[in-house]
Amino acid sequence: MTVTIEKYNQNGEGVAFLNNKPIYIFGGIKGEELEIAITTEKEKYSIGKIVKIIQPSINRRLEIIKDANLIGGYELIHMNREEQLNFKKERVLNDFANIAKTELKTLDVFVGKKEFYYRNKITLHDGYFYQKQTKDKIKIDDYKLSSIKYDENLQGEIIYRQLDTLISGTKKSNISTTDSMFGLKFNVGIGSFYQINKEVAEEAYKDIKKFVIPNGKTLDLYSGIGTIAIYVSDISESVVAVENNKDSYKNAVDNIVQNQITNTRFIKADVDIFLKKNNSHFNTFIVDPPREGMSVKAIKILILKFKPERIIYLSCNPGTQASDFAKLKRHYKIIYSKIYDMFPQTKHIESLIVLEKRK
Repeated sequence: MTVTIEKYNQNGEGVAFLNNKPIYIFGGIKGEELEIAITTEKEKYSIGKIVKIIQPSINRRLEIIKDANLIGGYELIHMNREEQLNFKKERVLNDFANIAKTELKTLDVFVGKKEFYYRNKITLHDGYFYQKQTKDKIKIDDYKLSSIKYDENLQGEIIYRQLDTLISGTKKSNISTTDSMFGLKFNVGIGSFYQINKEVAEEAYKDIKKFVIPNGKTLDLYSGIGTIAIYVSDISESVVAVENNKDSYKNAVDNIVQNQITNTRFIKADVDIFLKKNNSHFNTFIVDPPREGMSVKAIKILILKFKPERIIYLSCNPGTQASDFAKLKRHYKIIYSKIYDMFPQTKHIESLIVLEKRK
């Protein structure tokens, strides 16, 4: 059948309609006329595949990527960068409008120089990548997201991280490398959290620092190896950082010593438990939670007990960020919002909102 792509879904797939029922089509771009075949019928939607592009978009990437529909991280690789950013900006605006019932009046966008080969970490399984959303294996001759050279003969789940040096091993390997950022040097363990696109991470961190209340007490939740906490320590009276991952926590403690930071303290704890037990006052909260966002319990304690003047919320999932803001918006307003193209070619988005307490 012939269809026209009218919009995108949350995964960046093109959406056409047949009798008001949506059809999700990987590789479809808004405005394109396509000949498709239906591959899967569900009660509320169908899945189609492109048979022929009748009228291509001017935003279509001309190169053909083999098996792009099977590879995680290639969700938007058929779009040029302009259209990828259109999708990402539209998605964040829609998430806040639909989930938080909030209109973002301005939304800045940062685009890094690297469109490809930006990842400093990859994971292979017996020398293969996993196909997206499965544990089926696929061999990729030229992985467009990373230039890391890997050994196809190593068995098991092998992590590769390329920073000052290349390290490889399993999650349990007790090895680390180093990386420099803002004149600071960080130990990064193979199993520790560290942003995979350094150039874009630096821009996000610079923006975070602009909004930390100067000479105040700063709390950094989900602090990883301490990059943000240590970076903002020079403008804070004191910093407390909370991280529950043992590898990241160990790196963070080493990084305080290595960078001769004296006003920052790292605590290994679950965020919810820390917030429940701690009674200190903090002027600025920095939060960079996992994809599932903050817990309802943590948000409730934050509002009722801590009442910080400012919350700086960085997220890799605008949907859960919007959901968390919906619980905060009676008490806080957004004074700044920005997205970062941390993950080109993928559906993923890094989003920053800065909240200030309502008077």
